Amino acid sequence: MTQKEEKRFSFKDFIVVNGIFWVYCIIQIILIKIFVGELTGMVFFFGVLAIGFTLMYFINFFFDLFYKGEDEELIFEESAEPKEAEAKEK
Repeated sequence: MTQKEEKRFSFKDFIVVNGIFWVYCIIQIILIKIFVGELTGMVFFFGVLAIGFTLMYFINFFFDLFYKGEDEELIFEESAEPKEAEAKEK
């Protein structure tokens, strides 16, 4: 599979990964309650972590949905040429 044929994540994939992360955060809160006995600040910490992760994943999903990747190759090819020319001169 080439770079152009690279499979993008579906919306279902994003939901599954987010669900796994939310479950991970909930398990951490439960384990802290069992082993430490108090949750001072931990619900807030894992809540912010999970919400931030979800927001980041939605931004990434929409970026993958609308970005085709054509500009990235052009920028890479243009930036590689001057370096090759400099290397030949030396």
